[in-house]
Amino acid sequence: MEHLDRDHASFRSSDAELRLAERAILGAGLRCASQLRLEFDAVRLRTLIGEDMFSKLTSGYEPSAARGWRYDVHDVSLDNERRKLVLELLAPERPWESEAPTNCVRSIRLLDPSGHTLVRGGDHLTFFLLDLPTKDRQDLADALQHLGLPDDVVEQVNIDVAQLEP
Repeated sequence: MEHLDRDHASFRSSDAELRLAERAILGAGLRCASQLRLEFDAVRLRTLIGEDMFSKLTSGYEPSAARGWRYDVHDVSLDNERRKLVLELLAPERPWESEAPTNCVRSIRLLDPSGHTLVRGGDHLTFFLLDLPTKDRQDLADALQHLGLPDDVVEQVNIDVAQLEP
């Protein structure tokens, strides 16, 4: 398991490099993931991004009438259109002018066809854990290098992602 080291020296001078790294990680995970598990505040997210974009992101979503907590959990398969939408919502090239959708998302998981977590973003995407296949991990290292970021902005961590909720 690896994680994005948000305290890395490369991110101290500007948030722009951190956003680029987050976008690279989500992009790498989205390329090999087949499913998205989203834990989110549906009411706020729908209001923020609009009904059309919300329905494209969460097709088949039914709000829980009996939920006793603030966040819903929804699984949705990923196609190319949804991959692009997730990347633009959660790791935009430019910051949102209004409230960022990440404020409405408690966590995401990008899953492979067997249900293995490839990327997990939590605490409103303030941290990222990843467990990518070797080729996809190398593609991420190449993307980080292309952005002028050292590969060690992503480092090993001893966490069992399966034990994390949801």
